[in-house]
This record gives sequence, C-alpha cells and structure tokens, in this order.
Amino acid sequence: MSEILKNSNGRDNHNEKTSRQNFKISRSHRFSTYSRITLEYAVETANLTQSSMVLINIINQKQIYAMEKAVNAEHPNRFDLGKFLSEEIDRRKLKLKTLIKGVPAMDDVPVKSASATGSPIWRFWKP
Repeated sequence: MSEILKNSNGRDNHNEKTSRQNFKISRSHRFSTYSRITLEYAVETANLTQSSMVLINIINQKQIYAMEKAVNAEHPNRFDLGKFLSEEIDRRKLKLKTLIKGVPAMDDVPVKSASATGSPIWRFWKP
C-alpha cells in the first residue's frame, strides 16, 4: 500500500493513476553557489522516480566551537548553546525557503527538512 505524502504547501500529491512511492531522496545543503542547481536536479529526480525528498542541513560542530570561543572571549561563560542553535536553525530555515522559492516543479514533490549538529561527514556516514 503506497503512502500518500503531502508536499511543502500541504496539498496531497495523489492522483487517480499514481501515488508517491516510499522512496526518499536525501540532499544535504550548505547554501553554496551550487545549492540551487543541485536542488533542481533533486526535484527532477524525485519527480521522475515518484519519490519524496528530505533536505538535510548540518550545523557544523566547528562553527559551534568557533562561535562559543568568540562569545566567551568577549563575555566569559556567556555562550548559550540552546539560543545559538535555535537562532541558527531559524536563520537556515529562512534561507531554505528562499532557496526553494521558484524551483521548477517544487510543489509537485513531498518535502521534509531536517537540521542537526555535528560533523557533516560523520552524521550520515557512520559505520
């Protein structure tokens, strides 16, 4: 039985002929100059394979350490990890919305997004 998923604007991606399969295309994004074009390819691939997408963004542990060091240098022991992560995730969600806007066929693909912290390479490639 196929699962009917909702796209980013909440509409069902279901018609009488087909429904999305239970495959996912995961794409990490760093908001680089290549982010838009790789997102377009991921959307095209998801549409061709009738898959859903998961957009993944990792807040690199090095960035967290650097921010902690900078804040604590000016204001010792005042770095608030929870506040930093909350603000950084909100900032990245806004950047993702901007990135997604206007991508062809984006509304046809069920999309979820996820943010995490750590080392990007080890976060998803642990043995």
